[in-house]
Amino acid sequence: MKKNNRREFLAKAVAIGSAAVLPLSGFSKDEHKTEGGLVLPSLKGRKVLYTYGGWPGHEPDKFADYMIPWLKSEGAEVLPFTTLDPYTDKALMDTIDMVMQVFTMSKITKEQESGLLEAIGNNGTAMAGWHGGMCDAFRENPDYQFMTGGQWVVHPGGVIDYDIKIVDHADEVTKGLKDFSMKSEQYYMHVDPNVKVLATTKFKGNIQAEGDKVT
Repeated sequence: MKKNNRREFLAKAVAIGSAAVLPLSGFSKDEHKTEGGLVLPSLKGRKVLYTYGGWPGHEPDKFADYMIPWLKSEGAEVLPFTTLDPYTDKALMDTIDMVMQVFTMSKITKEQESGLLEAIGNNGTAMAGWHGGMCDAFRENPDYQFMTGGQWVVHPGGVIDYDIKIVDHADEVTKGLKDFSMKSEQYYMHVDPNVKVLATTKFKGNIQAEGDKVT
């Protein structure tokens, strides 16, 4: 994927894609166009809480080095933290427009979880994330998993070849994207039936599950 296309896809995932999980309250008031001409909600003036850490194999530091400058270039005010402690600060959470979390596995305290869920449930705070940073976080916290709408289980066979099928071409996240093939980990997840699915992949059924082994 070319750099510009990757940046455009990330822009859609951050600014719009999180709406598939949680509402982006107020984000539609100020719009701008991407290089491809798509109209996206603007991050200008929005306050983003960026929390990162957890399992080092997913390289949260590298994602922070890429995403934080990009968010700032889009006009967002970014507050980066390597802990989940900000979730317990109600005064702070009441000012946050969006939480971006990259925290694979790890643990979250009841106080931290409560603060995050309150901001999302009561304030309409948006939340965005990707890979294991959201739906393979906090495996012992079902209330958090109900909020995200999905939980990672396993990637059978490790790194394999598989196909991705776009099932909704009308949604702004997937508009313009075509079916494609990958050589990577094919994820099996538990998914809430209320989640709007935009793309799917089928398992061939002839591979062994490898548990938590990631290559």
